[in-house]
Amino acid sequence: MIGIILVLFAGFFEETSNSLGKKIITEKVKEFFIVGFLYLFWTTAIFFAIALFRGEFIFKLASLPFFIPRAILEIMLAHVGLVALREADRSTFSFVRIITIPLLLAVDFILGYSITATQFLGIIIIVLSLIILMLRSGLNFKGIGYTIFTAIVAVITLSLYKYNITHFNSVEAEEGVIYLILTIYFMIRATSASGELPFSYLKKPKYIMLSATRSLAAVVGSFAYIFAPATVIVAGRRAASVFLAVLSGHFYFRERHVLKKLVAFIGVVAGIILLAL
Repeated sequence: MIGIILVLFAGFFEETSNSLGKKIITEKVKEFFIVGFLYLFWTTAIFFAIALFRGEFIFKLASLPFFIPRAILEIMLAHVGLVALREADRSTFSFVRIITIPLLLAVDFILGYSITATQFLGIIIIVLSLIILMLRSGLNFKGIGYTIFTAIVAVITLSLYKYNITHFNSVEAEEGVIYLILTIYFMIRATSASGELPFSYLKKPKYIMLSATRSLAAVVGSFAYIFAPATVIVAGRRAASVFLAVLSGHFYFRERHVLKKLVAFIGVVAGIILLAL
């Protein structure tokens, strides 16, 4: 239950940052990598601050065979994820990423994590709601290829993350180092693209909101994986994001088919309830 509560908070903060980020990179193409940097800067700082405060920065060299592939995939995921955010509708972006759930379920079984029959039913209902929505043409397929890529790669990165924090590293160390690598990547790309360091954007109110909400989503969401299998956490987080994305897509980005999306979301809500039982 604690994991689901954390996930709902993470979903709210994530959708807030995604909506603001989409608006910025759609209107100002040159700020593409700057948004990526802002997504990551404070998140990195928070993870290292938590590690310092708790004194639990545990990073074992034995984790490197799993950590290095994850780091490479996370760079790809973060970059393509921003492209998907820019190109796809908000609701399409959130709905399609639900395909991560059944793939993670298979991985959870392989890794030996237990999934109850009720939770399994909840996951099935969520996935069926997405399939029905797609069959009824409630989604705009622009940018869907990028979104599908992020949904599939996320299965690998989340599985590696869950494995590392279970057997080797503390959450703070695992995520702190990953986010540091991503921050450096986007800082280099942003500096190369704009000719200036992106730190000045950290002083502007709109970008402060972007960075703060993204950081809260990442930190809260990361600790949620301690309390439940990856499948359950991702299902809850994706479901929360779908509802908020449908609302922001309709009222903020003027997307269509809102009624079809809300009907599909009813199934998603039912799935969340079953996940929390």
